[in-house]
This record gives sequence, structure tokens and C-alpha cells, in this order.
Amino acid sequence: MRTYPIVAFLVLLAAGACGSSPTEPTPHEGAGGTGGSGAGGTGGEEIPTPESVCRLWAEGHVENERVPWVPGEDVCDPGTLGEVAIEDTIRRINLFRALSGLPPVTEDRARHPMTQACAVMMNVNGALSHDPPVSWECWTAQGAAGAASSNLALGSTTPGNAIDLLMRDPGVESVGHRRWLLGYFLGKVAIGFAGRATCVRVFDDSGQTDREWTAYPPPGPAPIDMVTDPWDRPIPWSFHPADGIEGAEVTMQKLPEGEPVAIDSWIPDTGFQIPDAIVWQPPPVQAGESYRITITRPSKATVTYDVELVDCDALDP
Repeated sequence: MRTYPIVAFLVLLAAGACGSSPTEPTPHEGAGGTGGSGAGGTGGEEIPTPESVCRLWAEGHVENERVPWVPGEDVCDPGTLGEVAIEDTIRRINLFRALSGLPPVTEDRARHPMTQACAVMMNVNGALSHDPPVSWECWTAQGAAGAASSNLALGSTTPGNAIDLLMRDPGVESVGHRRWLLGYFLGKVAIGFAGRATCVRVFDDSGQTDREWTAYPPPGPAPIDMVTDPWDRPIPWSFHPADGIEGAEVTMQKLPEGEPVAIDSWIPDTGFQIPDAIVWQPPPVQAGESYRITITRPSKATVTYDVELVDCDALDP
């Protein structure tokens, strides 16, 4: 696993992979549309426009609570994570799920104490682990259980902002955090946050969907911020089928000419409840550009879809 200064990811036990991110907050790992050439789904969905996607993007990034956590009486006290901050965070998760045509998740309130204990422990120790040692300050069995079942992030000032980090998954070759949050069976999440540490419980199988595949970024218009970090560095793209990834290959073409784009691609480990994926790293991309993605798999129908990168800040409100 690679680690970085401000933010670090770890893959959840079920994902079988882990990684980290440079110079920005760190997540520790904890993604999704469906088939049909360029449809990104099972067919029949409303065709998105740049305006509708950017409106969804803006609404999903609303944060009504700027000071999400009130510390307790000592460093190991879980303190209080505000209800509004939890709502902001779930709204952010559901933004990304909506872009992928996936149903929304709801809060698993019963699991909040374990994720809050997890966040306090990660914050106090300034590190991330899905298996924190008992020697860690503020270690509890409850916090350790939360760590073992959550996407972890360190460095974000709000839990909502940590979701963007987990979705970009910079430096995490498995894009495991992304795949968990865009999971087909994910129905409930529990949120924990303290200081600069976020724990998002993703071990859940209460959800359901008929999606055949999803992709990040999804087909159609996609905000450029989905595929670049705050320093304008490109991040990996990925495709997540519901029916297996073995033998998959991906090609990327720049439109309208169809010029081939040189990419590095790989298939990360599979795991229980986490979608399979093929991941690729494109060169730097810019808003206003469009790309055609083609996925081939042995004995499976070819999937082709187009992505149009949009600068939402440049659109008229």
C-alpha cells in the first residue's frame, strides 16, 4: 500500500486491495451504470444534459454544516457529529450514486457509534488502519469494528469533502473506495467524523438495483472535477460490470475524430460485495473534450459509451 502525507486510503477487507493518495486528505478504502452501448444502464433512462448534471453536482455539494464535529471532554471522547453534517455526507454519496444511475443510500443510525469511535481513533493517532493495534491511543473494540468495515479518510475538514476524495481514489490502484460507495448492494451507510478523520461504513447488502454496469466517470456529460484533483492532476477512470470482469480490455478514443488515446489499464482484485472493475489511467484531460470508451470481454457483449467532460463553473447558473 502506498501512503501519502495528508490523505491515505486503505481498502476494506472485502475489497482485497489498498492504497493511498498524495498531498491531499487521505482515505482508506472502503463503485457503479449498466450496459447497452453508451447507455450506461438498462435502457429507458432520461438522457442527461450538461445543465442537469451540473445542477445535480452543485446540489450534491451543498454543505449546511460547516463545523460538523463538537469534541468531547477528552481526546478519546467521541464528541458529537451533527445531524446536518451526516445529512450533508449522505447527500454527497447519493450525488455520485445518482450520476451512476444507482439508488440512494440511507443512514444506518445503529452503526454510528462504531464509526464515530473509529473516526476519533484515526484522528488522535493521525493514521489509518482497518486493523488498528490495541496499542493505539483511544483503541476500543467498537472503534476497531468500525475501522474493519469502513472506508477511511484522513485530512478532509468535513465528512462530505472526504466523499469526493474517496471517489477520486488518487493513488489507489484498486479504486476500492469508489467501488464500495458505488456498490450494487449498498443500501445503508454509517458516518463517523472527528477532527480530520472520516469513517464511512460500507459493509452492507440491504440495497438492490438492476444495473448491469456502471462507470466512473459515467456516460454522458460529466463534471471535469470528477476526473481531476484540486491540483488538476488526472485520476483513474473505471468500469464496473455486474457480470464479471475476467479478460476485460478497454480502449479510449478522443472525439470527434476517434483518435486513439494511450492508456495504462489493469484489473484489480475482486471481492465479496464490491463490484468488479477494470481501471485505466488516461493522460491529462480538459473540460470540453469528449471520449469514447469501449470495453470488451470474452463471450460478453461489447460496451461502448461516450463521456463529455464539462466545466460546471463555466455554465450559466
